[in-house]
Amino acid sequence: MKKTTLITISVLVLGLTGFFIVLGSMFAKEDYEKQNGLSDVFAVSSKGKLAFVQYQDGKPMLFIADDNGDMQELIDEKSAQHTISHLSFSVDGTKLVYVVNKKDLENNVTELFEYNLEDYTKQQILSQEENIITQAIFAPDGENLYLLGAGTFENYSPIARKNPHNFNIFRFNLKTKQLEQLTDLDSYSIGSLAVSRNGEKLYFIQDDMSDDASAEEIFSSKQQIFEMEISNPDKLSVLKTIDQDIFDFAFSPDEKEIVFQAVAGENRKGIFMYELFSYNIETKKAKQLTYLNEYAGRPIFASDGSKVYFIINFNFAGNKEDNAIHFLNKSNLTVEQVLRLQD
Repeated sequence: MKKTTLITISVLVLGLTGFFIVLGSMFAKEDYEKQNGLSDVFAVSSKGKLAFVQYQDGKPMLFIADDNGDMQELIDEKSAQHTISHLSFSVDGTKLVYVVNKKDLENNVTELFEYNLEDYTKQQILSQEENIITQAIFAPDGENLYLLGAGTFENYSPIARKNPHNFNIFRFNLKTKQLEQLTDLDSYSIGSLAVSRNGEKLYFIQDDMSDDASAEEIFSSKQQIFEMEISNPDKLSVLKTIDQDIFDFAFSPDEKEIVFQAVAGENRKGIFMYELFSYNIETKKAKQLTYLNEYAGRPIFASDGSKVYFIINFNFAGNKEDNAIHFLNKSNLTVEQVLRLQD
């Protein structure tokens, strides 16, 4: 074969390769830009402020509003390649911290940002590649954050999609910027990180099973709420509530009640219905709070304990989420809508 022919073929191959790379990135970009509407990421402050994330053409936009949904103000916006995955107010309501990850978690860099509600400034406080940070919450002292971080992004089974795994809990000091790993759990999954009012304990959800669990025990294990003493991270105990999976939870301000999300049954299409339940820590009794026949989740107590804010996804298991923020009146268990974006 002549040298000129080889050169021509090489150029064509390189050209086609470049074309398909560009085409692939165009499709990826289009997928990113398809995301629109209100996400299920929100937070409520002790000073009556609501923070929430909505997407427009794939771009995550962070808003702060009054807790009735009025007076919305855009405070940050990221590119369509990013997601704002968690929000947390400080106990005094003066600061908001939020977690930014790439949608492509295989090439992720986690960034933490802090927004000051008093002087309206924001700053990046952490950027790191070692762990995928999924949650960040303020300690009661306002000087530290507790983080959930995943060490890997992989699939444990050929038929399962890739997800963050090997979770541990970290502490981040806002003054020194020091990041400290508190646990060596390397848990398959951890969620719903919470801190006690006195700042001495952390709570989170993971599967209730031992490290040497058999395949049968793993299959029958339940997601439960765990309690950890911060001064002794190796000491874990399970808060027994109900004998089924718990997917999200929140403590009441007086820490005498837990409101949590669990499956309440199936609808006529065979789709699980997620409702809110409560568990009284003193009486050790649980009861169902909502009967919406929808997907209800992400409970957050108002600072006075009179309401529980939460998300309803009216199109759960559908192609596009249809989220709305509601609150549950604790006195009469009525539900009222706070915010729902119209197309």
